[in-house]
Amino acid sequence: MPNLKAPRARTSRSCENCRVVKRRCDKEVPQCGQCIRTREICLGYRDEWDLIFRDQTNHTIKRSSKTRETNGLSTKAIPLIPPTRGLNPSLEEIGVNYFLRDFVAGGLSPSRGYLNYIPTVYSADAEHPALVASMAAVGLVALASHKPELVLRARAKYSEAIRLVNQALASPVESVKDSTLMSVISLGVFEHISNFESWVRHVKGAAALVVARGKSQFARRPAILMFNQVRADMSAACIQTVQPFPDDLRELQEEATKYTDRSDAFWLLGVLATRCATLLAGVTKKHDDKSLLIPTSWSDFLEESIAIQSDFQYILDILTTQEPYITIREPRGSATFISCNGQYDLYKTSWAIRLWNNSRMVEIIVCEIICWLINKMLTEEPAYPAEGHLKLQSKLRYTMQIILRRGAEILASVPQGLGLVSVPDADRPQEPNVSGGYMLIWNLYTVGKSPAISQQNRQWVIKQLTGISERANIAMAFQLAKDLVEIGRSER
Repeated sequence: MPNLKAPRARTSRSCENCRVVKRRCDKEVPQCGQCIRTREICLGYRDEWDLIFRDQTNHTIKRSSKTRETNGLSTKAIPLIPPTRGLNPSLEEIGVNYFLRDFVAGGLSPSRGYLNYIPTVYSADAEHPALVASMAAVGLVALASHKPELVLRARAKYSEAIRLVNQALASPVESVKDSTLMSVISLGVFEHISNFESWVRHVKGAAALVVARGKSQFARRPAILMFNQVRADMSAACIQTVQPFPDDLRELQEEATKYTDRSDAFWLLGVLATRCATLLAGVTKKHDDKSLLIPTSWSDFLEESIAIQSDFQYILDILTTQEPYITIREPRGSATFISCNGQYDLYKTSWAIRLWNNSRMVEIIVCEIICWLINKMLTEEPAYPAEGHLKLQSKLRYTMQIILRRGAEILASVPQGLGLVSVPDADRPQEPNVSGGYMLIWNLYTVGKSPAISQQNRQWVIKQLTGISERANIAMAFQLAKDLVEIGRSER
């Protein structure tokens, strides 16, 4: 009997212009080469989020159908089902699906998860064993916040993922695949349940892998997205360990600039973060080095700090236009305030929260460096002209105001980031999610340790970090909360 089913067309990932005229697209970013050649405005590429879930649904159905055929069962009545509800899904499928649901799709809200680099890589190599195992490990440990019995299964899947990644790294062919790097990045998320030192080691491993892949990697679109993530993690690790941003990664950043949109807010933020890490390391080294061999003066460091801080205004202007948000004031007399100061902000997506907060966080750190330098100069340079002293004191007051403002803005994003409130057009309210905890812990810690924060707000931050630790099994959140407790005690 002939097969009457129409063959399923392969989903095109060409840009919109190339799909319309049915021409070959080179899929370059930020603009397709064909559009540049014909002097057209490239309208961009299809939404990878829709494609990944379509691919994952088909993959789940195929696996389920194969199992049923093996058991002698008919597959004619199998409906088209979402990936989170496969037929008799394995534990691995449950983990992968929960990972996609919470970290990629944003749970029940219309907001997409903040790990926006995942769909492009996963849809291209969804069968890669190390990638599947690593995503399953993260998904299971996230799900364990609701089902604690899954913790041991998650750790077992993590061990399996580590073994598969090591095998891939030993192969000249597999080690340079995007799916291998994606596996390493995903396992870095898992390390949040361990401790800070483990996470830093993992970030350095991902950075080493990016460097080994070389400059040619940026010819592929997914490589830019993953480089952004590794760069962001490495910047955070360098800032927290007071180390300069690695030169080899900075060289790759310069190469990647040729393949990315130089006006992109996330890209520009990453550049400023690398400068911040190197600045902090330089200031700290000069302070600790009593031999006076570092030629850079305090005023030179201050000039660089002020230049970086002023560059943040350009990023904030972009975000204000591209990612606007609204402020909601909680009614007076509310029995249970979910915000810190009686109001919270609502963003269109979790990705927007990440962009805004990471920008605020790095600006706070730069402002803290400015304050420290000004106090250092006011104390150690009494012969400084009186007019200069007045200017420094004015700059100090202005900088402290920025720290307070950015800190308050971060705290106002927490209710939505943790899934306690939803955007107005959501079909149903959000539920507390795990990915929000991963996204917010460094933002909260930066605000909590700020010298400008009030004791009341610091206690609120400690409460949020402790809650994240308890709800999401993120041990690092508990470590950071303890550190803030010690900071509060030392200031009394």
